[in-house]
Amino acid sequence: MVNYAFNPDDHPAEWSLDYSKRDHEVVDYQYYEIDGIPGVKFRGPALAEDVIASGNYFTCLGGAQANGIFVERTFGDILAERIGIPVLNLSVGGGGAGFYLQARGLLDLVNAGRFTVVQVMTARTEPNSRYGPYGFVEALLDLETGRQTSTMEAWTHVFNKERTDAPKYVSESLRNWIKRYQDLAEKITVPKILFYFSDKDLNVPVDYTASDMMAILGKFPQFVDAKAIDEVRPLFDAYVECRSMRNYNHPLVSRFTGEPVEVDGGSMADYAKGLKWSTNHYYPSPEMHEDAADALADAMPALKLQEQ
Repeated sequence: MVNYAFNPDDHPAEWSLDYSKRDHEVVDYQYYEIDGIPGVKFRGPALAEDVIASGNYFTCLGGAQANGIFVERTFGDILAERIGIPVLNLSVGGGGAGFYLQARGLLDLVNAGRFTVVQVMTARTEPNSRYGPYGFVEALLDLETGRQTSTMEAWTHVFNKERTDAPKYVSESLRNWIKRYQDLAEKITVPKILFYFSDKDLNVPVDYTASDMMAILGKFPQFVDAKAIDEVRPLFDAYVECRSMRNYNHPLVSRFTGEPVEVDGGSMADYAKGLKWSTNHYYPSPEMHEDAADALADAMPALKLQEQ
């Protein structure tokens, strides 16, 4: 029996974002937990034990985009249907590569499958000389106070109170991001795709002169640039990009009535209080997930799965 447990000193059970608290009216994520990892919500439905035992499945690692926030069918679901191999979605909203390195045994699920899709995740969860690691899922450790803080609160503080040191902190976090992906690629033994799912221009530098915090933080994956990706992509069997914006900012509707709805971010996290969502203005749309599945399907021959 594989032990999927975290080191209890590193893993606070309350850390994982539960999007179902905010999005219940819109979509059923069918969240479930894996034994030994309390409080971490994986998107369902869970694969049957006999499927896991057979090894005839592939995995998706990533953040909220791979988790499929506000959509019924993720790119992993669509790809699974097209290639006839079930998907085990291990993505976690707000997650970073360090999440998979920290979960003892979780990568065994990845390496027992046919192949894996590893999303290019944010670098905002990566530690630096001001904030330490705290689970690599939407949280950091304030090294001055010793307390947990959300990544949004941490970087808001940096940009508002320590702006002159911000470039140093960002650079340190990005170097840690690169190291984390190098370690992850080394530990994944099955064919692996590095997947960039965003319309962010990777050649545009962070604008430290901007007055708005979100403008400095930039688009997902925050702080990641072309040079960083170039350092890690040779370690993967294929690199795929999907920059689709098809039906971006689509209206949210009730899955029960089909009528427009508004959801409140404060029901999910304190730092999101007052943030109302009537449209999906951040995460990929259903159509963008379709385009992502198309792009990934085109990469299948490069994985040489028929040789396994």
